[in-house]
Amino acid sequence: MGTGLSRFLPDSVKAWTGWDDALAFARTLPRGPDGEKRRELLERNLEEAGRMRSLPFRDVLAAWGVDTPETLQAAAMGLRRRRLAGAALTLLLLADCCLQLLLPQPAFLRTVHCVSAMCLAVAGAALWTTSAWRLQVFRHGRFVPYREWLLRLGRVWGRNGAAERASS
Repeated sequence: MGTGLSRFLPDSVKAWTGWDDALAFARTLPRGPDGEKRRELLERNLEEAGRMRSLPFRDVLAAWGVDTPETLQAAAMGLRRRRLAGAALTLLLLADCCLQLLLPQPAFLRTVHCVSAMCLAVAGAALWTTSAWRLQVFRHGRFVPYREWLLRLGRVWGRNGAAERASS
């Protein structure tokens, strides 16, 4: 007999959803405050971003699996398609969520539908933005970490772009 929510679920639902497997996996995850691990991961990521920033651009491209101009063109085309797919997915799911608010149905179903649509829309937005980030890095020939690119509102160059380009 499980604890928590699992004791309320029938065995058929547990089998269909893989609930027991999910619980077994969750029990293997670290418990308690793991702030030290997260801090180490953040420091490692910041070091990696700094290392990538100091590399020549061709080495950054090689780390991303782009070695020749032909593979650069193919990668850019694939990123354009991913960006378009992410944008379409995001916009369609947001429109679907708005449509669900207009349809007559129980509030619970409407809420579940909208929450699931919004989760998928966030995934589409992530696909959209990461593809746009890499395309701008390819276009400008300069690595900028994704977080910094987001903080710059989608620009590889900062607000004073011309001055920054002249100094680099």
